[in-house]
Amino acid sequence: MRKTFLLTAFFIPAIFFVFSTQDKILKESMERGKEVYTLYCQNCHMENGQGMEGVNPPLAKTTYLKDTKKNIGIILNGQTGEVVVNGKKFNAIMLPLNYLDDKQ
Repeated sequence: MRKTFLLTAFFIPAIFFVFSTQDKILKESMERGKEVYTLYCQNCHMENGQGMEGVNPPLAKTTYLKDTKKNIGIILNGQTGEVVVNGKKFNAIMLPLNYLDDKQ
């Protein structure tokens, strides 16, 4: 009984600490992501990520960028040529953002 109490007394605070730390890390990451989006993406893809009809494709609510490698490749290398996103065609030029670092 004493072992159970000691284990519980140790693990519950430890678990709480881990989850609260992860929550803080996630919030900080999302804040940094919002800053990067505002600086480099928002002008073309709009504040809500819905893009500009017929000009720049949406980023929100799309599976087009679901593949992380494809996503990073487009960001770093840019993109030209026609793409179909959510059933709609877009043919704008996205310049490379290869000056962004890994943290961004």
